[in-house]
Amino acid sequence: MARGARFLLVLALLVALLAVVFQLYRLRKPRLWTVEELSLYNGTDEGLPILLAILGSVFDVTKGRSHYGPGGGYHHFAGRLQS
Repeated sequence: MARGARFLLVLALLVALLAVVFQLYRLRKPRLWTVEELSLYNGTDEGLPILLAILGSVFDVTKGRSHYGPGGGYHHFAGRLQS
């Protein structure tokens, strides 16, 4: 097999694999959180991420611990539903 043909074959296989992975990702059901579950992720436990829920979407804001963690200006938003 020529070098160019081998490259195209590998490229086609990678594109097909990416398409399958993308479809599986789209079929994944979103996680549903209860208010009680979400309240555990308010930054008071160093071992857990800090989560922020806005209009049905949940975001990991752990990188902003100084803002969303205890003592931070936005701590009252962490671990609660904001709609």
